[in-house]
Amino acid sequence: MAVQHNSNQKKGRAARDYSDRTSYNGVKPKEGQIIVPFVTTKTAFSEMALDQSHLVTWPIAGHKITVGFTVYPKERFEVALKLFDEGVHEEIKRQNNPYYELSGDVSLEGLMEGLDDPDKFDFNDTTQRNSDNDQRTEDGILDLIQYYHDNGQIKEAKILTEMLLEYQKGEVADDALSNLKKSQAYDTIKKVQTEAEIIFEEKFDYRD
Repeated sequence: MAVQHNSNQKKGRAARDYSDRTSYNGVKPKEGQIIVPFVTTKTAFSEMALDQSHLVTWPIAGHKITVGFTVYPKERFEVALKLFDEGVHEEIKRQNNPYYELSGDVSLEGLMEGLDDPDKFDFNDTTQRNSDNDQRTEDGILDLIQYYHDNGQIKEAKILTEMLLEYQKGEVADDALSNLKKSQAYDTIKKVQTEAEIIFEEKFDYRD
């Protein structure tokens, strides 16, 4: 994926290795700790007078996502990744709508709150926000959108992005295909969906 995988990564995000990254405050992980990513903005870091030198920008689904890294308990790695993925989705929504506020739960502060209240983000069989396969599906869709962007298919990428953000078909037609009549826009959306499903199954289906 365009978000800089580790070279030996397995399918899906849960296999990521961030050990080559530096935490935002320069703290190195001790035994039982690991480096994890979090979504942020350079403005937020500037307001908190924090060092921005270790921030990176990753292109995800045609959006530039500012990412920082921090030290976190190794046994909470899955939790951190789920929060990171949610943060990516939240940031995409924020970039598409300047009035949308990034949830505090997926910020650095929210991540740290999870240490004080371990049950806050306790993903067990009954309370898990998304199943592993649901998460892998979303990962694959983000990779698919980036694939369209990388190939210059901006219209298709925008349609898929808005569908991922749960826009209604009429809203997608009005926004991404405003130059077409409704019937033509709907036909185009259906065509993009059909093609995307084929490419997804061939290249980006990370489910078990």
